[in-house]
Amino acid sequence: MGTSGEPVSIPQAAPAPAAPPPEEKRPARRSVGEIYTDLVTALPSLPETFDRGDICRAIGYEPDRVALYRLMRELVLDGTLRVQVRGEGRKATKYRRA
Repeated sequence: MGTSGEPVSIPQAAPAPAAPPPEEKRPARRSVGEIYTDLVTALPSLPETFDRGDICRAIGYEPDRVALYRLMRELVLDGTLRVQVRGEGRKATKYRRA
């Protein structure tokens, strides 16, 4: 208590500045060549009939969607893969090794 009987107020320290938000670690974008190499390497380990989700699990990352579908189309056109069931809406296209 102070000399006049009133409580003494103790100045409070200024709050510490908030820590900056953690930077989001986005994986480096892979080239089409890297995606192709990973895809071809993973093909033997895929089930007989597979979809995009199976590919992503096999290669360990989610590649650029457009690049992956272009590569898949090329593999179908060159006879490496066949479309088993064409997808529509939320139903994924199923592929099979030729």
